[in-house]
Parts: sequence; C-alpha cells; structure tokens
Amino acid sequence: MEFISPIENLYQHLSNLAEEYPNRPALLSCDQEGNILECYNYYDLRKTVDKIGSWFTYDLNLKPNDVLGLALYNCAELLLVSWTAWSLGIITAPLDVRRDSFKQHIYKIKLTQPKVLIAKDKIFNESEIDTKVVDVEQISSLPGPYKAVNWQKSIDHRALILFTSGTTAHPKGAQLTLKNLIANADGIRDWFKITRADRFLVLLPLHHINSTSFCLANLLARSSIAVPPSYSNSNFWKQIANTESTFTSIVPTICYDQLSRTKEFDNTKGRLKINRIQIGSAPVVASDVKKFIEQYKIPVYQGYGQTETALRVTGVPLDIDKETYQRTVDENSIGKPMKWVEAVIMNGDDILSEYQEGEVAVKGPVVMEGYLNNNDNHEVFKNGYFLTGDVGYYKL
Repeated sequence: MEFISPIENLYQHLSNLAEEYPNRPALLSCDQEGNILECYNYYDLRKTVDKIGSWFTYDLNLKPNDVLGLALYNCAELLLVSWTAWSLGIITAPLDVRRDSFKQHIYKIKLTQPKVLIAKDKIFNESEIDTKVVDVEQISSLPGPYKAVNWQKSIDHRALILFTSGTTAHPKGAQLTLKNLIANADGIRDWFKITRADRFLVLLPLHHINSTSFCLANLLARSSIAVPPSYSNSNFWKQIANTESTFTSIVPTICYDQLSRTKEFDNTKGRLKINRIQIGSAPVVASDVKKFIEQYKIPVYQGYGQTETALRVTGVPLDIDKETYQRTVDENSIGKPMKWVEAVIMNGDDILSEYQEGEVAVKGPVVMEGYLNNNDNHEVFKNGYFLTGDVGYYKL
C-alpha cells in the first residue's frame, strides 16, 4: 500500500507546532504522584530541540546514521533527546535500565555500537563499556544561542533500534525507520481518535515501543503528554487525576492491579478526566478487563502488535455500538486491521479464509527493516508479510 505521511519531516512538524500553538502545553514532567513539575509548551519544545540538536552536532560530534545509546528511566528528556536525534537522522538505542543485568547491557551496547551513551546518575563507567558517556542533566544547562544544524528533510531514515525477543528465539534489535514509527503513530492517532484536547499519560517504559509510538501519535495530534517516573500501583489514580490525562495505555498486569484499588479511585474520581484506556502488549485476560470496565465505568480497548511492527497493527474500534463493544470484550477480540496495515492469517504460503486458524501475518509501512546483524531475517518474512509467530483467526 502507498503510505501518505501526515508530515514532511519531524523537525518541520515541531516547528509548525511552535508557530501555530506556541503556548499550548506539549510535554509535562511529573513526580511519582503525577504532580506537574515542569511544563514545556510547543515553543519551549522546539527551542529545546534546537539546543539539543546543536549540542549533538557540535559538542558530541554526532552525525546521521550514528547510534546514540540511551540509559534513562522515564523522563521528559528521553523524549526530547529521541525526537531531536530522529530529526537529525541519528539512530537511538534505548536500554532497559530497570530490569537488564550489566551483562545484558554490554551485549546490547556491543551489538548497537553507540558513539555516545546518554545516561543519568553515572549508571555506566566509560572504561567498562568503551563508549563515551554523558549525563542527561547537561540538557538543562545547555548554553545559547545555539548553532544551526542540518535537519533531515524526510522520514525515510533509520531511527530506532529496540530489543525484543523477536519471533525466532533470542533477543534481537528490531530496526525501525522514522517512516515505520510515523506510519504506526498515524494509525494510532486515527484509531484512538486522539485530538488536540487530549492528554496522554505515559505509564509504560519509554524504552519499549508502546509508549514510544503512543507519544509520537500524540505529537502528530498536537495534544499533550504527561511523564511521571514510572507506573505506580498505589498512585495510578492520582497520576491520572493530577495530570488531568484523558487517556493512557496499560498492560494486563496493571488492569489486574487496579481491581483492588477502589479506595484510591473513590478518592480521586471527582477530578478524573480520563475517558478511555488502551490495553495490550501482552496476552489480555478478558475477565479482568470486563471487571475493570464494570467497576470503574471507563471503556478499555484492546490493541495488538509487536516491536517489529512499530506497535499496533489491529485495534478494537472506538465507534462501535455498545452491544458490539461488549462482545469484543467478552471474546477478547484484538479488533480489526488499522490504517496502513494489511493483516492476514497464513499457513505456509497460503492465506486462509474466515474461521481458519493459522499464523497472524502483516505487511505495510509499519513493518521493520529487519533485525540488526542477524542472519535469520529471512525466517520472519514470507511473500512480503512479516510473520508474527502468533496464532489467530478472523471472522467478518
């Protein structure tokens, strides 16, 4: 299918936002309870990207196609750094600083070979990883005026390497272009009906594809993004209320966690603006979702996808009638193919018909280039389709 991008390039989009909506909140840095500590409006956002771009180019000597490692917990700076890098044609490679062992960090660093690693609190020693390490705190003190840089004129370049278990065993680095990310973000914006009036609460890690693509979808929608340090079981409802978020994206364990948090919900429900929740990124337990909806009267919509597809490829539509929506919840449906995605059920070379069970396969501009330095790429593609490794069937 022919992909029609909603933007010409990322930096131009940021510039347009700064000119059209200079005072509109764009990115909110929050504490663990969701209290807003700092707010970047769209003018501030573009100005900060300009400063970081100058820092990358003239101080860190980063060039297009260089890899920039990121060893950061969730923070507004992680998004600022990523968007700046992608606007310059620099590839980001985030690390899981919360769960990965040092040995796993070394494996990922050796595979991606970052020219520079941006970290916080001296997580890494340069001598241990043989890579230049800079502190993310430098961003807050970058001097002005900044120097002009060469922003990328398109979105065709590689932008992100995210590690995933893949579909053929050991963790691999999925290589995603900015086009992949924009295509999926545009699909999410369309599917989840994100508008300028929305505010997205980031609860899942920004080194995963879920939060990465949802944040980009909100950037396309000209809405705002609230970033606390992490999801908090006890502060979930406070985070939503204090940030005045209208929607968020969760995984099934969060849904289960919150079934017992009725007291916290009751304490904040008068201030809640949330009107929908997205769930996915792991097998969903239908009974938990059904109970959550009944208990809190907030609709929950399931979506399906993988890192290799830049996130969502299917989703339960938001504009279906109440009876159909209830049936999708009861049946644990993953919805229908999203914008810019062609999804089929395959068995070998054959594309199967309705109700026939086989492997979910997808094609379109959301699908990755392939795994980094991996000889098994041919195993996950067949006849132009990416083979997800997941079993399913469809009905009309």
